Amino acid sequence: MSKSRMKLSDALLKNILLEGLPIPSSTVFTGPAGSGKPIIALAIISSWLKNGGSVVAAPLQFPNQEFISGILKDFYGTEIQNYEQNFVYVQFDTTVDSVETVNQNQMKANLVKPENWDKMIAEAKKMTKKSDLGLMLFSTALNLPLFSPTYGDRLMDKIQQMFDAREMTYVFCVSTSMLKKKAVELGEMADNQIEVWFSERASNLLLKVKKMKDGAYLKDEIKAPFTQAILEETEKISKKYKVTEVLQRIKRI
Repeated sequence: MSKSRMKLSDALLKNILLEGLPIPSSTVFTGPAGSGKPIIALAIISSWLKNGGSVVAAPLQFPNQEFISGILKDFYGTEIQNYEQNFVYVQFDTTVDSVETVNQNQMKANLVKPENWDKMIAEAKKMTKKSDLGLMLFSTALNLPLFSPTYGDRLMDKIQQMFDAREMTYVFCVSTSMLKKKAVELGEMADNQIEVWFSERASNLLLKVKKMKDGAYLKDEIKAPFTQAILEETEKISKKYKVTEVLQRIKRI
C-alpha cells in the first residue's frame, strides 16, 4: 500500500487494477439488476479491511448484514466479526427521520434525505478505528432513493459534491435497469467505473473497467472465477430481499 493507492488482495481485481485502487477516489459499479455488482465490489471492501481501513456499509436493498457478511466470508475469506472496530453497518430505514445508532456496529438511517449522508458518515467516523486509509463508504442499490420526487435530484447533487470533495473513498453500486439515465450519470460522476453483467449463455459473471482515475488497468472483458453453484446460491439469498414495499414508500417522500 502507498499513500495514494491500495494494492488489492483479491486475485480478480488485483489482476485488473494493475496499480491498485486510487485513494481517495470514487468507484461506481454499473450493470443490470441482478448482475452481481455487490459481489465484485465487495472484493474492494475485503482488501480495505485487510489493509487496516474502516468501512461504513449501507447496502440499500438489504435489511440486515447477512448478505454482505456471507459474500465477504464465502468469496473472499473475510470474517466480518474480526473487524468490529473497523466496520459499521447501516440499515436503510425510511421510517426514521434522520440517523439513529442501534449499537456500536450498527445504525439506521433515512438515506433518501441528502443531509443524512453527512450525518451517517460523521457518526461512522466516531464509531470506527482511525487508520491511514481512512473511512470507506460502501453503498448499493442507489437507484432506490433517487425515486423520491422531493429528494431524488438533490441526492444526485449531494453525491456529486461528495465525489468532487474526495474527502474519503467511495464504492457504490447502481443498477442500469431502473432510472437508467441517472445510473449513467452516476457512473460519469465517479473517478472510476466498472461494468458488471451476467452472461446467461456462458453462465459467467463478467466485468470490464470502463475508466480509472489514473494508473494502468486491464482493458479486456474478464470472467469472474466463481463457480455456477456459488453464484446460484448467492442469487437465492439476494432474492429473499424484495424492495417493492420500500420503493413505494420512497415514491411518496
